[in-house]
This record gives sequence, structure tokens and C-alpha cells, in this order.
Amino acid sequence: MARRAQPLRPPSAPRPERVAAFKLGLSAESRAAMFLIAKGYRILARRFKTPFGEIDIVARRRRALVFVEVKARQSPDEAAKP
Repeated sequence: MARRAQPLRPPSAPRPERVAAFKLGLSAESRAAMFLIAKGYRILARRFKTPFGEIDIVARRRRALVFVEVKARQSPDEAAKP
């Protein structure tokens, strides 16, 4: 017996809180990239997609290759909590 096709739903706009979180993440990634550049790193890739996930920043300084996962917080106190 054949399955019935589901009706297509029109795409809905993303929720405002998701848009705000996405913008916060992009801003944090940009600040992290600028920090690395100031420390002498060369940014090789940003938002690099792999079959296993995404790497926020791939950078290199001399012979060191680094993979950076950026986590944005509203305040420094939130980042310091154990």
C-alpha cells in the first residue's frame, strides 16, 4: 500500500530568539577571529562544515594548526561558572 505524500507547508520565518542567538554567535566568532589575528594567527576557514559537524574557526600560526569552537555568553560571569 503506497503512503500518501504529506502536504508541503510554507516556510515560516525563524523565531526572533533564534535570530538573536544566531547573530550573537556570528558576532562572537568575528571577535574570536580578530583576537586570533591580533595574536599572529592566520584564519584559514570560518564555519567549516564536515560530515561530523561544523568547526567555527580553523587558524594557523607557524607550525601550529588550531581548530576553535566559539561559545558566546551574555556575560563573563556565565562563562566562569563551573
